[in-house]
Amino acid sequence: MRKLLLLFLTLIPGLIFGEKAVEQGSETTQVTMEKPKVVLTKEQKVSKSSAEKLVKIFENWDLEKDYDILFPRISEYVDDYFNSWRQPVERGLEDNKDLLEIYKKLPLNKIKSISLREIVEGEIERAKAIVEGKYTNPAFPSYLTSSEQTFTEDILKQFKANPELRSFHDELAPIYKNLKRLSLDYKMMKDKVASETSRMVDKRLNDYYINDELEEEIKDIANNLGNYVREREPELVSNNQKIVKEFEAKKDLLKEKYKSENNDDKLRATYKEEYFVALKAYKSAKNVGIDQILESEVNRLYRVFGQYLPKMPDFAISDNLIKKIRDKESDAGIDYKKSLKSKFYSPLISKFQLYFKFNVTSGFRYYRVNVLVLSFLFFILFFFITFFVRKKKGDLYIRKIPGLDAIDDAIGRATEMGKPIFYDSGISPITDPQTIASMLILKNISKKVAEFKAEIYFPSFDPVVMQVADEMISTGYMDAGFPEDYKKDNVFFLTNDQFAYASGLSGLTARKKPASCFHFGAYAAESLLISEAGFAAGAIQVAGTVQSTQLPFFIAACDHTLIGEELYAAAAYLSRDPMIVSNLKISDYSKVILGVLFLIATTLLTINSEWTFLREILESR
Repeated sequence: MRKLLLLFLTLIPGLIFGEKAVEQGSETTQVTMEKPKVVLTKEQKVSKSSAEKLVKIFENWDLEKDYDILFPRISEYVDDYFNSWRQPVERGLEDNKDLLEIYKKLPLNKIKSISLREIVEGEIERAKAIVEGKYTNPAFPSYLTSSEQTFTEDILKQFKANPELRSFHDELAPIYKNLKRLSLDYKMMKDKVASETSRMVDKRLNDYYINDELEEEIKDIANNLGNYVREREPELVSNNQKIVKEFEAKKDLLKEKYKSENNDDKLRATYKEEYFVALKAYKSAKNVGIDQILESEVNRLYRVFGQYLPKMPDFAISDNLIKKIRDKESDAGIDYKKSLKSKFYSPLISKFQLYFKFNVTSGFRYYRVNVLVLSFLFFILFFFITFFVRKKKGDLYIRKIPGLDAIDDAIGRATEMGKPIFYDSGISPITDPQTIASMLILKNISKKVAEFKAEIYFPSFDPVVMQVADEMISTGYMDAGFPEDYKKDNVFFLTNDQFAYASGLSGLTARKKPASCFHFGAYAAESLLISEAGFAAGAIQVAGTVQSTQLPFFIAACDHTLIGEELYAAAAYLSRDPMIVSNLKISDYSKVILGVLFLIATTLLTINSEWTFLREILESR
């Protein structure tokens, strides 16, 4: 009865209003339903308004001046390629026709490899599609992608290795060579168009397009959104405190639930999971500061703001655009303008995001006070140790590294044999700590070389390092009392190309046959080449680097190796420089302090998982 009554009440108004509509005019024959209006929240309104203002700036950007300069220039690049004597489109089509004729004569049953047969069949389909006009690249139909070039190389390689198919290789090779050359030239032309556009627009972006007036406009939009976040600050803090109070109120009850023996294992596990989820939320809420709350709100609101921004494709020069420019189509300029304008979109949004975040999160970040305090403690420790080292310079104990004992033997061996010593410092610039440590070791070794009346060579990878090495060696000779024995020509620049340097140093080692080689510094793939050359020359070799990936090669090929931080320790041990020794001692003391803190924290967390105050003190956010 109730259902019938509801149906009656639903239909009667429609019939009444329908009759009235017909009476009012014969043209009204149906009742239209209005769409429900979407009511936006305050944050959605603010976000939408900000997005619309930003999009308006983007739409009003005038690109005519750049277009007038760039479009004729890139059109010239396109014309130079397609109208050259090679005639790439026509020549490419002829080449693909020739490929089909050759492949028609190819007996596929002679190809034993299934994978090769599939590649050949795919290549036949590709050439056939181009000849029939079913191609994927509208500008240059015969274009070979990098993967297709790999397939063709595989075909030629395997055909050449098979006596039955070698004749097909000889026919196919020149055709594929030409197609590959045309494809590479096409890619170079396309890259040139893109790079020329990017070069000019990027150069003018910050100093011309986003000028002071526009920046102020972007800041105003960002401030509008930022003020909304500031208004919500009390509410955000209140919500955070609510989570803390709720957990503190029900903490004991939740813990009692999951520890109670009256519940079965499944129920106890459910309560335990509920407790730890609430505990995690409580810890996050308790430890978070207003700075982090605002930062989190900024990130959330920016995502809301982003929903009202149009989806703009990334800047790209398409094959379709190249075709339109080639064929002088009327809408080629319009398409290029769209592509050109997309270059402005990303920097505009990035500027807005920067100002929005800065508006809300600028100021003193209280949640980083722990970092400030620990930094002050570190500096106090550093200055104290530096003062202590300067005072006890001679008496300070540093453990001797076994590899250093071999240095005297290596220099003495060079003196006895009348052969030179080679020293290199790797391939890093002078700003690398490993190179600095290497220079300090070089100074000490140079002093001993002068005392032993030996000869040292320093082939350099970097011109600046060469100058520093020259100073280090001359100072070493001077400290030994034999400045006249120093030969400046023995310190020279080799090359700053990695493998050319390795080749040059290996060649010098093979010709000079040094008695000893020292390799201290930062190395990469050339480490094995250099150390193997020294091993082949019969030299005693001592090496040291922090690069863990290169240590196995030095350990295998050299007589002695300084592993990791031993390189820095060696520099401190040999030079006794207060600053270097201070760094070494601070590193050692820091490891001890962190080790003790780790043990204490582990013990506390084992006793009670809620005791996280030590982590909260040290945690950097």
